[in-house]
Amino acid sequence: MSGVRRAILSGVSALLGILAIVAIALGALATSAQASGATEQTVPASSTVFPEGDHDVVIGAYIDNIQSINFETSSFTADFFIWMRWTNRDLHPDEHFEIMNSSDSWSTTIAPLEVGPIEQPDGTLYHSFHYQGAFNFKPNLQDFPFGGQNLPIVVEGTLNGEYGINFIPDSTPLVVDPGLTLPGYKIGETTLTTSTFTYGTDFGEVGVGSTQDYSRTVIDVPISNPVLANIVKYFLPLFLIVITASLVFLIPSTMGEARIALGITALLTMVAMEGSKANGLPIVDYLMLIDVLYILSYLFIVLTIFHSIALTWAHRKLPEGIEAKNTMRFTWIYLAAYFVVTALTILLFVLI
Repeated sequence: MSGVRRAILSGVSALLGILAIVAIALGALATSAQASGATEQTVPASSTVFPEGDHDVVIGAYIDNIQSINFETSSFTADFFIWMRWTNRDLHPDEHFEIMNSSDSWSTTIAPLEVGPIEQPDGTLYHSFHYQGAFNFKPNLQDFPFGGQNLPIVVEGTLNGEYGINFIPDSTPLVVDPGLTLPGYKIGETTLTTSTFTYGTDFGEVGVGSTQDYSRTVIDVPISNPVLANIVKYFLPLFLIVITASLVFLIPSTMGEARIALGITALLTMVAMEGSKANGLPIVDYLMLIDVLYILSYLFIVLTIFHSIALTWAHRKLPEGIEAKNTMRFTWIYLAAYFVVTALTILLFVLI
């Protein structure tokens, strides 16, 4: 039995080395998420931005709250304020703008905070609004359960030409409520950017050319998933099932039914667990990181089942000591191969 003990010790050492590789891969993923994730927003020193041109409209926003994120409907709910300042009294930008990615517009509430635009000491006109509602976003779930999302709020002027709007950011264009939190996510550095958006159509209007340009403002709230919590939630149960399934080789060949039962039980448990994982996620046309890891785990369990059947037949006439040594070696070989491929898969998703 000394050979079996040596096999066990060498197998434990190999498994620790493989787990170290997986830990390095997960650590690299955590570092990548932190590098692109939450950083505290710094508010620049306030200085008045004056709208120089007749079409210039100074715009800013204050995000008060983000209540929830729904991946199935690709939407989130938010509570925020928007303000505008302009000089041209014929422009009326407060009457000619809209939220382009509004979802369930029937439930969106818009409350002006002043009765019409009010004149400021510098001669500009000022008007602000309070929005509450749901907004669409395009989730990127390739790195799920890691990675992050961007929650945009898109504001666009509805007129062009003589009464077109040219949005320009205020001196402090975007402020986030200091108490804003989003359970289950980390909020990154928010931004407000303005640009000209070109539609590739004239909308049927005669004499305006083949395209039309409109000024657009995008308020962007990046969020990231907590790495450690998702490792415990999604990876730990998966690895425990795989390790349990690898124990089929340690069951004596005379107990072939027990070997098969253990493998089938692990397989059914993993199927049920994957079904619960899919709850709350949309159907996407690509494989997520967690999907690839489940595929690797399924392949591992199926291979162990077929291999254990083959060993049951092949080892019927072998001495017990030789059989124990061989089956222990197979256990470590399968686990080592699984964790190496898993670590490489995680690193591949991190680098892409």
